[in-house]
Amino acid sequence: MGKYLPAHDLGTSGNKATLFSTEGQLIASCTYNYDVYYSNNNWAEQNPNDWWQAVIATT
Repeated sequence: MGKYLPAHDLGTSGNKATLFSTEGQLIASCTYNYDVYYSNNNWAEQNPNDWWQAVIATT
């Protein structure tokens, strides 16, 4: 059985999850988008529960 390394990149508009072999080969990659909420003209907010759901879904 091979060994793998998962990685998550939580960005402004979504989470990109990747899975690499221990030799550095990309095995799989997927993205889960979430919303950015704009209010008060220049404020941008996100819901941390969206981040968590993105990690769960992409893992």
